[in-house]
Amino acid sequence: MNLEERLVDNKQKILFVIVLTLACVILFVLLTNYLLSRFIFRPINDALTVLLNGAQQIRDGNLSWRTSYHEEDEFLPVVNSFNEMAERLETMVTEQEKTTENRKELIAGISHDLRTPLTAIKAYVEGLDKGVATTPAMKDKYLRTIASKTDELTHLVEQLFLFSKIDLGEYALKIKTVNIGKYLADVIEGVTDEYAQRGLTIILGARSFQTKAAIDPE
Repeated sequence: MNLEERLVDNKQKILFVIVLTLACVILFVLLTNYLLSRFIFRPINDALTVLLNGAQQIRDGNLSWRTSYHEEDEFLPVVNSFNEMAERLETMVTEQEKTTENRKELIAGISHDLRTPLTAIKAYVEGLDKGVATTPAMKDKYLRTIASKTDELTHLVEQLFLFSKIDLGEYALKIKTVNIGKYLADVIEGVTDEYAQRGLTIILGARSFQTKAAIDPE
């Protein structure tokens, strides 16, 4: 009887130890899971969520978005690189938009400049056709003016072609150091009369002739 009681008592102790061990193991697993979730997985998930939100903002066209991240961990360099990429992308898009706008303004300006000689040529041709130029001298003047305006048209078309090649990167600029005053004086000389007819006067400062600039004269 004593032996049986001792065996039963030992079984109860063993069972208690097993249950206690299982409870400790379960508690350890739960505690480990909590610690991993709290201090490892959650920060990683939060950082990934921040990066994902930033990527969605950039995808939706909000290029000015900058991701805020204040934790001093392994994700901070990643977030900083992401913000730097977004800034460069915004700069590239802004420059592209400016280039597109400048191209539109350039084409509009040249189109406007083309209209002036075309109008003049049309007027002088109509004058010849209707007999306005009655003397050989007047006819000669009309023809010389038409030839001059035609040369001006050719020059404008060549300039438009040149700008197109520059825009496509197919034209190598030939940079020279020139006296900017003399260069501008040559440019102004060709348009002074036309501007004077519109009541405008171009004044070139004397100091310009003391200044040199590296440009492509053409």
